[in-house]
Amino acid sequence: MKVVLVKDDLAVKDSVSLGISVGMLEDPPDMKGMAHFLEHMVSRSSKNYPEILGYKNFVYSNGGRNNALTSLKRTLFFFDVLPGEAVLEGADRLADFIKSPKLDESLITQEIDAVNSEWLGRRQADRFKEYAVFFKLSNPKHQLSSVFIGNEESLRQNQTDAEIAQKLRKFHESYYSSNGMALVISSKNISLDTMENAVLHSFADLPDLNLPDPIFYLAFRKRDLGKIARIERISSEHKMSLIFQVQPRETDKKISPRTYITSLINEKGPKSLFQKLETEGFIDGLKANTKDYAPGIAFLLIDLRFTDKGLDFWEDVLALTFEYIEMLKRNPPSSRYWNEIVLREKLKYHSKEHVSDVSFARGIVEDLFDGKNPSFLLSGPSENDKFDRKLLKKLIQELHPRNLLISIISKLSKAKQIVSTKKAKLTTVGCAAVNSEWLGRRQADRFKEYAVFFKLSNPKHQLSSVFIGNEESLRQNQTDAEIAQKLRKFHESYYSSNGMALVISSKNISLDTMENAVLHSFADLPDLNLPDPIFYLAFRKRDLGKIARIERISSEHKMSLIFQVQPRETDKKISPRTYITSLINEKGPKSLFQKLETEGFIDGLKANTKDYAPGIAFLLIDLRFTDKGLDFWEDVLALTFEYIEMLKRNPPSSRYWNEIVLREKLKYHSKEHVSDVSFARGIVEDLLMEKSKFSSFGTFGK
Repeated sequence: MKVVLVKDDLAVKDSVSLGISVGMLEDPPDMKGMAHFLEHMVSRSSKNYPEILGYKNFVYSNGGRNNALTSLKRTLFFFDVLPGEAVLEGADRLADFIKSPKLDESLITQEIDAVNSEWLGRRQADRFKEYAVFFKLSNPKHQLSSVFIGNEESLRQNQTDAEIAQKLRKFHESYYSSNGMALVISSKNISLDTMENAVLHSFADLPDLNLPDPIFYLAFRKRDLGKIARIERISSEHKMSLIFQVQPRETDKKISPRTYITSLINEKGPKSLFQKLETEGFIDGLKANTKDYAPGIAFLLIDLRFTDKGLDFWEDVLALTFEYIEMLKRNPPSSRYWNEIVLREKLKYHSKEHVSDVSFARGIVEDLFDGKNPSFLLSGPSENDKFDRKLLKKLIQELHPRNLLISIISKLSKAKQIVSTKKAKLTTVGCAAVNSEWLGRRQADRFKEYAVFFKLSNPKHQLSSVFIGNEESLRQNQTDAEIAQKLRKFHESYYSSNGMALVISSKNISLDTMENAVLHSFADLPDLNLPDPIFYLAFRKRDLGKIARIERISSEHKMSLIFQVQPRETDKKISPRTYITSLINEKGPKSLFQKLETEGFIDGLKANTKDYAPGIAFLLIDLRFTDKGLDFWEDVLALTFEYIEMLKRNPPSSRYWNEIVLREKLKYHSKEHVSDVSFARGIVEDLLMEKSKFSSFGTFGK
């Protein structure tokens, strides 16, 4: 047992805090909440103090208060009393119920009800829901994924009180070991020698099970990260939390080196992240801090409190935050800034008011468990807190999307209200129609995919800013007359006959009659002799090789591989890329689909090409995941590229190409007659793609 005794002449109360290295992470799989439940039960009565609630009544009768808590990694018991001998008896009572709790069967139901009431009180709290979702997203085989404070269902499990009491005793005997405990006693009047003798008297016979220090592996695998969770909250506050999984903090330093990172992110001055986001009207609060939940389970969090506008533009907030993080990575860590942090911490330590309540003892217990150097416990920053550029650079690199979880927490009704407010501001029928179309599409899965895809392209390319338009983008504080004038100018600049294609299909009207009608109606269209539009490649090398994670409304999971390719050939009815997409779309033996389906990774696969505009072309492979496949997306990616590499190694087959041509001919001759407008639309698309040469599959009249 680690023990710290403090003689505090300025104390208002004496205090005791005892920590035990067992928490919710050690709960047995079949009885979640066991550690928390045991914390409730042990203090009720003990061998030498059998009176029910004797410990609590003693503390209160001596002008104090007591409490306990169970965290992921430990259980804490603490109390304070008025200065005097009472602190020693209180410590003896605490030691007795730690060593020899009665764990009376008659109290089982009462204390299960107490734990259940605590759960009922917390379950709707915003913070509780955030933690529940966060834990649930972790590796399902990790203890963190099933952490739970306990309720009647998890503790009762159709067991009798006697069976539960027996399990409690076994859990107590397995984990309440002196080598996993830390004790702090602080007193105003009692000498250190007297306190030491009291500790030896009360705690010396605690069992020492020689338990190893608990070390947990990382709670989130690569496949568990890079996700966005949306959480509805009761309060009207909206926020986004960026949660980076990081390595545990260093115990040989009073100031964690990560304070360098959180301090930079928390800056409020010029050129700070906060100033940028606040100026844009996106946030009204920002806080970065670290959380060490247990040995091996550590995170750096950035909480951004949204305004209503910020909630609407959360993706912009995310982009600006990562721009700031990337700037931190590019700039070498500053020794001057680190020294400012150390100086600030020293000033804070020396100027803070005297802490004499039980939180003082609790804080030292936490430091003892964190393995901090004993010389740090009652002092400010030390000589060990030296600037370490190499370490700081390494820590900043941990702030990477691959180590990230995102939670967006908002009141759902408020989000709906924001949309309805935007509708109410519409002033013209034209803008209203476009804005309504945007509002209808903006949450659609396909729309979000395109938006992210376009956003990733070269920011100087037209594709990066493609947008269907909404009230804000069209109105721009202009009058209706100003907008109409711009519309006329745009129309006069681009609506040219040399850039048009027309198809008319009729059952009864002759070709000559249709031709005369076209000459009559369309002959006077202006011909501006506009050049054929040719766009350069939308993605530079630096824009490619990225992974975008997109949250979708539907429950379907999928991965899209999007290859930038050269535009398709316009002199062929069948694109040569059909050879590639056909091979990838195969469903038979040794196909990519069969391999991935057999592994239980996917239940759908489709490869096709997209020619968005002259010069802007892509080959896409869409893989529809099963739940397992989503978990193992990296394996799916690897197997897909193995298949592609196999295609590259094997020379193209003329026999397979001829099969494709024959299949397309049969499809053409066997398909039902197309007589609706899609027939005409298809020919227009072909004309605009400059398909002037049609094969012998069929002709299309004049």
